Amino acid sequence: MAGYGTSTPNYWKVVEYCSGDVANAAPSNEYCYTCEPPSSNETLNSFDLFPEPSFSPTWQAAVAYVTAGATGGKAPVWDTNFVNGRPWTDPATGVSTTLPGSDLYAKLQRDPYSDIVSLAKDLGASGIDVDYEEDWHADLHKDGPSGGPWTLPQTVYKYSAILKDIALNIAALQPELLLSTAAGAASGWSGNWWGGNLKGLILQAAQYYPDLINFTASTGGVNVMTYDLSDDESHYECPTPDVCTLHDQVDFYMKTYDQAGIPASVGYETSTPAYPDPIENPTHQLPLTMDELSLIIKNTQTRYKAGFFWEIFKQPAKPDQASPTQLAQAVCNSVLPGNPRCSGTLPVLS
Repeated sequence: MAGYGTSTPNYWKVVEYCSGDVANAAPSNEYCYTCEPPSSNETLNSFDLFPEPSFSPTWQAAVAYVTAGATGGKAPVWDTNFVNGRPWTDPATGVSTTLPGSDLYAKLQRDPYSDIVSLAKDLGASGIDVDYEEDWHADLHKDGPSGGPWTLPQTVYKYSAILKDIALNIAALQPELLLSTAAGAASGWSGNWWGGNLKGLILQAAQYYPDLINFTASTGGVNVMTYDLSDDESHYECPTPDVCTLHDQVDFYMKTYDQAGIPASVGYETSTPAYPDPIENPTHQLPLTMDELSLIIKNTQTRYKAGFFWEIFKQPAKPDQASPTQLAQAVCNSVLPGNPRCSGTLPVLS
């Protein structure tokens, strides 16, 4: 948020909540309320990190798998001193803090990735979705010259180890479970990476560990979060200057997955997007209107076998926006034409 200068899209949070100085970021203000605003009444205990449970046999097997396939130019480096809920000192600055989350898994010597598979089995769930968005990890471990551009091999390794640990436990505990992942819009895109997101993460994971990404894509799916996009070119938010509308950006990002040879699903979001901030920067939001939905279905969705959206109870904020039922029916009619299911409706919560 603040590591690349005052012109970054979310630097306003440093101004608003940290008096314009990132040195004021602290647990007491949730580090300039990076994730949620003060009105959410969250604490750092509300958040979590993806752990690296070095004591777990399946995590050790996943690490061995990742290390054997590492072709990113750098050997994997693991953060075994990163334990949720425990103190950590930044080796670069000497600043100490308590990490978000609970350390109960470490106290009990439990692998959370094994436990989530057991939970899914007990609940009769159809599968597990890995929503990996640790931009901080990519920025902390970026590789390259001080002024960029950089690469993010260490985050590719960590993400792949998480998928592998879960896949190993699925095979051992409940082989019928599906494995899916929520993929960043830019995570299938090649080219220079300037920090702040997970550009190229899935692309590189597929290059290093094709069997792992193929397993995920062929069971639960690689579901691309082609939403929460912005047309604010003062922050270079459009992928190219002439690709700024919602439907054009969705098509652009989905084509990067095509070019990478990664089967993927189109992502949608109903009502007010979470990004850019609806109060701070509402004019650059790209909500899913009925017109935009029609163009995405016509120009993009027809090339793909599936779509997904967030969320089924999030009703339109304005009359021209697509409702969950309208969205579900449109996607269903595209991927399952003529199927009676496509006339179904979703309940509206009061």
